[in-house]
Amino acid sequence: MEEIDSGEGYIGWTEALQLIGTTITPNPAVVTNLEGAVGQVASEDLTSKLSCPDHATSLKDGYAVVSDDIVEASSDRPVSLRCIGEAFAGVPFSGSIPSGSCVHITAGAYIPDGANAVCAGEFCSPLATAGTVSIRANARPGRNILPVGGDVTRGELLVRRGERITAPHLAVLAAGGFTEVPVYRPSAVMIIAIGTEIAALGDRLLPGQLYASNLAQCMGWLRQYGLPVRTRVVPDDGPAIQGVLAEALRSDIDFIITSGGAWGSLRDLVLANLGQIGWRQIFYRLRMGPGKGTAFGVATRPMGEPLPSGCRPEVPVMCLPGGPPSNEMAFLQLALPAIMRQSGLCTRLFPEIRAVLTEPLQGRGRDWTQFFRVSLASGPDGVLLATPSTAVGVGSGSAPRRGQRLTEMAKSLALARLPEGVEFLDKGCAVTVQILSAQALASPRGPA
Repeated sequence: MEEIDSGEGYIGWTEALQLIGTTITPNPAVVTNLEGAVGQVASEDLTSKLSCPDHATSLKDGYAVVSDDIVEASSDRPVSLRCIGEAFAGVPFSGSIPSGSCVHITAGAYIPDGANAVCAGEFCSPLATAGTVSIRANARPGRNILPVGGDVTRGELLVRRGERITAPHLAVLAAGGFTEVPVYRPSAVMIIAIGTEIAALGDRLLPGQLYASNLAQCMGWLRQYGLPVRTRVVPDDGPAIQGVLAEALRSDIDFIITSGGAWGSLRDLVLANLGQIGWRQIFYRLRMGPGKGTAFGVATRPMGEPLPSGCRPEVPVMCLPGGPPSNEMAFLQLALPAIMRQSGLCTRLFPEIRAVLTEPLQGRGRDWTQFFRVSLASGPDGVLLATPSTAVGVGSGSAPRRGQRLTEMAKSLALARLPEGVEFLDKGCAVTVQILSAQALASPRGPA
């Protein structure tokens, strides 16, 4: 019979997030050039410095006209206007358009004074009479004109403080007059994989060893968010663990992640050695599955040594379990949100949607928060369906089947959550799903 962990003395996932939120504050702000701002977090509200365009411009190649002159124009009853000049993008027409006249204009050119519409070129034909154009369609006031501020208005809020700057933001920031932006300094992270059985990526495997796959996944997530990462692999040896931790605390590292060695067995040495170098524990062990064996606290940098530039005297430390599903879930639900908060992010890290279960989900207990790997597909009438993973320990419903953990983790790019107070959801029930990657929603197919 499977042993049931009551979770006595543990804290809930929501409480853990609250403790992280009250412990971690954003890094100091820095200024970066616009092209270097992608992926970083704005440290203040960014409002447009100017309007774009700063003058009404044409959206079409054609003729700038006075709308009233062609109000009756049609293919059967064309209207002839005198063309008095040309306007090109970057080369405006210098005069004013009187009634009965027009100006040949290209897309992006300033609208000449006096004109209030543009008739598209496909409805206009130059006549044999020099300087005369036949207009075969009307154009109401404002037709084919981008007004002042049509893209960006001076004083308009472009990016909120605490919002992550994306590639599309660069266009609007550039149009709004920004060449550099204030952002929170991204956190520099040290990942320390602990275990004599762990080999660094690329090293030769010794008998009984395996590669540091947990470290690789955590590093990949951090790189995906544009954060600087350093890694170390350390055996189950107290002095070696202390040495690497002390090295990290003397450096400009902002956040430390340890992987493995934190549960409490004879060779789980992380917490004891953190205590030796000045560790203030904030929580240890959660009513969260997978990932219950997670610890969080802060370590103090060595006294009497100058602080690295821009760094603070205490460094947050998250100790993750060694098992791949537990390691991954603790990282995604606790460590990564904490690091991104330190990097200034105040919005939700992963979007959440509602989906309908194709199989039941059985949690650990009403006081636990349980996460399950799921794949998504579109069902009848466009309903989004969530199918739990088959891998044991990853989240597999009420009747788990054995599968390859890492393979299933790589395939399933969404997580269903059973919150505290909900122990069971039957097939057909709605469930909250976190989207880890947009690929989770790509080309969804219904069940065969």
